[in-house]
Amino acid sequence: MRRAGILIPTFYEVSSFFGPLSKRKWKEIDIDNKYRLGLLVCGERERCREAVHFLNAHLQPEFLLVLGNAGGISGKIGVGEIILAEKVISPSGEEITPDTELLLLAEKTLNESKLPFRKGKIMSVERIIWNKASLPSHITAVDIESFTLLKEASFLHIKGLSVKVISDLVFLTNFPLPRFLGYLTVILQNIINRRRCLQSQKVFLENFFK
Repeated sequence: MRRAGILIPTFYEVSSFFGPLSKRKWKEIDIDNKYRLGLLVCGERERCREAVHFLNAHLQPEFLLVLGNAGGISGKIGVGEIILAEKVISPSGEEITPDTELLLLAEKTLNESKLPFRKGKIMSVERIIWNKASLPSHITAVDIESFTLLKEASFLHIKGLSVKVISDLVFLTNFPLPRFLGYLTVILQNIINRRRCLQSQKVFLENFFK
C-alpha cells in the first residue's frame, strides 16, 4: 500500500473527501487497499516545518500533496481554477521544482476530470496580498505555505507537489487600500467561492487516488 501525505492549512479548506474531521488535525484513511493517506491540517507559515516532520514520523509517506486555496493573479487565472505548480518560489526568489512524476500524474488527473487548471508558478508570501503591483510578473498565484512545506519535505527526501484551488483574485489597485479593507476583500472572496473550491478539490482527489 502506497503512503501519501496531504497537507492543508486550515479546516476551512478541507473537502468532504476526507469525511468528518470534527476538531482533529490528523486523520488516516485507506483508499481501496491501494493508498494510505495521512491528512494533516498543518496551519500556516510558522507551523509548516513542524507539520512535515510530524507527517514523516507518523506515516513515512512516499510523497505529499499540498492542497487548499491560493490567490490568483487577475488576468492569468480565474476563481475556481486549479493552479498546478511547476515552480514554487519564496519571497526572496528561491525556487523549488516539484517532483516531475507527481506533476505529470496530477496533470493527467486534471485533464481526465475535466477540471479547469493552469500550470504556473506559485509564490509563497509572508502575508495576504491584494495588490499584484508588488509581485513579479511571472507569478500565476500566491499562497503562504507551499514553499516552506515543499522545502522541508525535500530535506527529508519526500517528493512533493502543490495543487491549489483559486479562491480569490489579486488585482492591480492604483491606490493604497487600508490593510483591513485589503484583508476584507480577500476574506469575502474566500467565503463566496468556498463551496466551488471544495468541490474542485474533492473531484481532483477522487480521481488522483482511484
